[in-house]
Amino acid sequence: MRQSLITALLVWSNWASASAHTFPVRDVPAVIGMDLYGSKISKPLQKRDTATLATNVLNETAYFINVSIGTPPQPIGMLVDLLTPEFYVITEDTNYENSKCRENSLCTSFGSYNISESSSNSTKEIPSKYKWSSSPDTIRTDIITIGGTQVKDVGLSLIKVTYESWNSIGLSPENTSFPYHLVNQDLIRSPSFSIWGNTSESGGAGILFGGINKAKYHGPLQAFGFNITTGLVLLPLSRFQVQTDSNVPTNYTISSPKPYKLSTQYITTTLPKDIVLQMYKDYNISFVGWEGEDPQFGLLPCSRKTENHTVSLIFGEATISASWSDLFRPWDSQYGERCVFLIQPEDEEDDTFAGTIGTSFSDHMYMAINYNNAFVGVAALNGNPGPDDIVEIGDGPEIPDAVGDFPTSIVPYTKPTSTASTSTSTGLASMPTYMSGGMFVGVAGAALVAAF
Repeated sequence: MRQSLITALLVWSNWASASAHTFPVRDVPAVIGMDLYGSKISKPLQKRDTATLATNVLNETAYFINVSIGTPPQPIGMLVDLLTPEFYVITEDTNYENSKCRENSLCTSFGSYNISESSSNSTKEIPSKYKWSSSPDTIRTDIITIGGTQVKDVGLSLIKVTYESWNSIGLSPENTSFPYHLVNQDLIRSPSFSIWGNTSESGGAGILFGGINKAKYHGPLQAFGFNITTGLVLLPLSRFQVQTDSNVPTNYTISSPKPYKLSTQYITTTLPKDIVLQMYKDYNISFVGWEGEDPQFGLLPCSRKTENHTVSLIFGEATISASWSDLFRPWDSQYGERCVFLIQPEDEEDDTFAGTIGTSFSDHMYMAINYNNAFVGVAALNGNPGPDDIVEIGDGPEIPDAVGDFPTSIVPYTKPTSTASTSTSTGLASMPTYMSGGMFVGVAGAALVAAF
């Protein structure tokens, strides 16, 4: 049986009495925690249910949490998204055809928000996202219940029912994302959270806002600073390796100094092309692509998933390992028993990052992210955790139980003075365009071109 993450949810009423450089350990920590669901979970999420995830392509690529919105509560499944700050939620639009939730698989799987059924919804004005505009934007707000705690006045980016729309909770570094909202309401001390995957049926993935759970990983955390202005959570990768039985591992050194972005929505890990192609050659993986296009990803017989290899990513002194079989996903049946290999060449040229760390590895990783000091700490998961050992992340320059080149001091985030006023707009927003990286599973009807 899955054990729910047991955390206490209280407002810390007297933070001023605590040292800015200590990490409080209290009987009732000021944190918010809840279960996280991902690719290891098989039970589908039904509308108005509190189960896990949907029967669509996302169930192999992303992490989800269950929240409720409004009064009375409307249960909603939310994609956890490190790449955006918005709180996107689907709402039905009666003014358009084919906009009913029942006509869209993502909407029926994760649920939708009905404004008219919530007595606690309201609107407020916020500064325009366009620098040239002096007129404020108007957004819809409502109560979000997460991990048993009510969070008031959360700004909602309402999206219409479309094929490419889904609910998501934005946790990116921008100071409008959900962790900052928790600080604004004095529910946690700093815009921070930790998140961990799920390596066994007895263990549970989870997310903890405002703290770390030392029982969930093999410490200490290895901490690295990142450029918060990119809007991404970035992590340096020194090398990766493939281990076969007791043989000497095959090591692949990462030459690019650029870091790698962390993702909770794509299962694929992308690395520099030259390194990946050498690994494909060493382990007899075909490099293929769509008909008429250059090769883009690896393909191999599914029967090879039983081979005894372990693939590891090394971040400083932290080694995160995935079994060979974790990196296989079935390809379309018309090509026989073929599987996509989930380490692929990075094909997006970007000055900010060199690739992506996908959920096939983050399933085995503990991540503590603190936007106050722009550091992320990582460690290998503890497959047999003991009782919870929760420590708050304070507003000082460090992450608790972490080793890193931390600054001697920082200017911590402080909540703004409210200047909101009410209005009457529906606040409909446009859904961002998500890259389809890693979502090859179940795609039919495409011809392949082998590179070697």
